[in-house]
Amino acid sequence: MPYLNDLLMLPELPPMVALCYEDHPGDMDVFRGYTQAAFPMYSLGNQAMLYYSMIGKDSFRLSLVRNGKAMKSWDGHVPEYEAILDAINALPDL
Repeated sequence: MPYLNDLLMLPELPPMVALCYEDHPGDMDVFRGYTQAAFPMYSLGNQAMLYYSMIGKDSFRLSLVRNGKAMKSWDGHVPEYEAILDAINALPDL
């Protein structure tokens, strides 16, 4: 989480939000308190099928999203800053 918080502070990167599976109401608040995430977190509730359809094969996915569509995803790890910048620079112009 500290590395994600550090990335959040870099102005050349897009805003960051987290979508979280929440087995029971309040679980996300406990997780937020434990991890000290500096970015907004939103609960998907206990909608397991929705959650698993979004994350693929790993329990963690970081996605670069443009206009509601995942343009690039990294599963199971936070990519290096340069890899994120490369993905941003590879996006087609709007």
